[in-house]
Amino acid sequence: MRNNQGATLIEVMVTVAIGLILVAAGLPSMSAWVSNNQMNSRVSSLATVLRSARSEALTRNNSVTVSTSTSQDWAVIANIYMDTGGGNDPYSESDGDEFIREVDLSGGQVSIKGNAAADNYISFTGDGRLDEGGQTITLEICRLSGGNVDTTNGQTISINVVGRVSVSDGVTDCSP
Repeated sequence: MRNNQGATLIEVMVTVAIGLILVAAGLPSMSAWVSNNQMNSRVSSLATVLRSARSEALTRNNSVTVSTSTSQDWAVIANIYMDTGGGNDPYSESDGDEFIREVDLSGGQVSIKGNAAADNYISFTGDGRLDEGGQTITLEICRLSGGNVDTTNGQTISINVVGRVSVSDGVTDCSP
């Protein structure tokens, strides 16, 4: 009697082929999962930054502004500072503005666009209210897929006039 030790070449090839088929079947769903995770991470980060800015405004009893360097594009680095000159103007040490912190919202395949009221700045007054002339702020976060904005699923961050930051599912076109 012969004692067989190991597998034949055909058995190994069949096993590898089955493994490759299973991996190929799982890659599209893995890609969607990673993309959704990046989007959810950006939504959470931005909502936290906005809530933190409002909290700072209440704590300091002064205007606190979150600003970006690009118009209506919030998928960049955002700065938070105490805006002693009032809301909605660029950070300037000569005006007495006090820098609080910088937050990186870039990276990942995500688009974050704000409405006209959220152009470059979002400011909160010392009593925690939104300092945007009575307008609400809307930021839409969508996935980027092949350089195009995927509007089939996304999330919206809204800030009402009293400064409440809320997150909801669904977007219109990711350019509010």
